Amino acid sequence: MYKILRSILFLFPPEWTHYFSMNCMKILCSVSFRKIFFGLTIFIIGAIACNNKQSEQNEAKELRQRFSGFVKAITLMNIDSIQAYTYPKLFTILPRNESRQSMKESYLFFKEKAELDSVLIDTLYPIFHIDKGSYSIAIYSMSIRIPLDTTENITNKTLTDTTGTKHLIDGKYAAPQSTLFATLMRGMWSKYGIEVTGFSEINGIRTMRLKVVTIAAKDEYAKDWTFLTVISDQELINKLFSKKVLEKLSSHN
Repeated sequence: MYKILRSILFLFPPEWTHYFSMNCMKILCSVSFRKIFFGLTIFIIGAIACNNKQSEQNEAKELRQRFSGFVKAITLMNIDSIQAYTYPKLFTILPRNESRQSMKESYLFFKEKAELDSVLIDTLYPIFHIDKGSYSIAIYSMSIRIPLDTTENITNKTLTDTTGTKHLIDGKYAAPQSTLFATLMRGMWSKYGIEVTGFSEINGIRTMRLKVVTIAAKDEYAKDWTFLTVISDQELINKLFSKKVLEKLSSHN
């Protein structure tokens, strides 16, 4: 540092350099050590706060970028990419090949019966840290379009949030088509963390609007952000995440 300062000062006339140096020393000597220490403390605290804020912003940006990639993989039904974004610890319990085969069969069936549309990021919750791991809840939304059989077609009629989609089958309601659909929707939410936010039928096309909840994790098992769709298998969830993490995730709801 001294050599750098000396080389800079030598660029100026000697007399000016001398007076400039003496005046700087005079100013420094006139300030008490307590004031200097206080000023340095405030500066350091401010620098740390700015650095932490920048770090939080960078981490949130990284989460959004990774989740965007995960959502895109789902849109394309790219099994390899989806597995690359899936929380790796899952594959220590469920073999990767078994998971891949299950997804392949589901997607083949889905492509024959429906069409995926408007898969978008919905909500990213604040990131929290536990035991050197980073966690959050990430939600995406999508629409599923299902062509009806000719016997089911409802032409020029739209059903949105009707009474029939808000109750389960019981003694009061037998099992009309809309009520049966409500039962299936409730089952999807309780088992797979999928919330049906809208339902309509028009011109022979049934459209479901969904929200899917995932746990975002970056820890000892995943160096980058990865995701796991919330499911009702509590035993599996307990094996994947610690009690502290699950309690913190629950507080978001």
